[in-house]
Amino acid sequence: AVNNPEDASAGTRPVPFSRVLYIERDDFREDPPKKYFRLAPGREVRLRYAYFIRCEEVIKDPATGEVVELRCTYDAATRGGSAPDGRKVKATLHWVSAAHALPADVRLYDRLFEVENPNEEKDGRDFISYLNFVLQLVEPHPSEKKLLERFARIGIGPGRPFDLAKLPKETQSALQAGAEEGLKEIQAETAKTKSSVALFGTREYLKNEYMRRAVGAMIGIYGNSVAEAFYNTWPLDTDGKPLDGNNKYEIRFEMGAMPPVKLFWSVTMYNLPQRLLVANEIDRYSIGDRTEGFKPAKDGSLTIYVQNEAPEGDKKANWLPAPAGPFFIVGRFYGPKNALVNGSYRIPPIRKVR
Repeated sequence: AVNNPEDASAGTRPVPFSRVLYIERDDFREDPPKKYFRLAPGREVRLRYAYFIRCEEVIKDPATGEVVELRCTYDAATRGGSAPDGRKVKATLHWVSAAHALPADVRLYDRLFEVENPNEEKDGRDFISYLNFVLQLVEPHPSEKKLLERFARIGIGPGRPFDLAKLPKETQSALQAGAEEGLKEIQAETAKTKSSVALFGTREYLKNEYMRRAVGAMIGIYGNSVAEAFYNTWPLDTDGKPLDGNNKYEIRFEMGAMPPVKLFWSVTMYNLPQRLLVANEIDRYSIGDRTEGFKPAKDGSLTIYVQNEAPEGDKKANWLPAPAGPFFIVGRFYGPKNALVNGSYRIPPIRKVR
């Protein structure tokens, strides 16, 4: 198995396969809902880096009715994750051999916020409680002393309890309006941002430019500085429409117009709204200049085919699998040359195939 699908230099590791395996409980449903493609009775899925398996029997605890064991068969001809007869599966599962597994303590927390979705709390009350907790763990920057003094007037401070209801009505209304307005401003600025230039770096570099820092956090927190990497997102097609796996798309680099980098580049698929990598039949989560088999056309151009179903023929070598629904794509260009950074190199758009 590869250690990092986006960095071939990270090498590989052996993954032992045995008669008894562990999988995530969420990767099985006895009565699967619509569009649930993972393991179910009689259904075939892929074990990543291993084989196709089919669930033949479900064993339950007689006392509780809980599923405790799945008895499956595997197809030895599908070693590596593909079938010689060309049949397809719609899900790839992560797994571990029980005989080679190590004991571990895992602490599961429901959430750090008091509500399931903090974004629904328009007045920001739960965010402020969380902020007060986090402020205990950081050393305030001298340049923000006066700012923190202003915050303290409305109950923001290290370890302080926060109860919105105890504040004056005028303050409550102002907090709610401010939280809504601030979020809208960040979202609007994020929507206009097409590259990572000036969004990431040290505190000395970013200084107290809070809008810039907020946009960087919303787009991709902990990104590299522009000297290390340049990032580009494709949230919309050339018609201004959100990307969706029910359509087919292309990203075309013309001959002589490959991304100008000193190191390497890649294009990675993420689903929405989860913003996670997308499981697929060829275990490809990104595609780029280090992807095995990735090749240009006879005219020297290079096209990436973005779609849910595998394209036919030679196009599959340049296929970036998409989910069945909404998604967005991130381009990562490591060791960017000046043409990328200053915008003189135009990254091609993503076009819907008619």
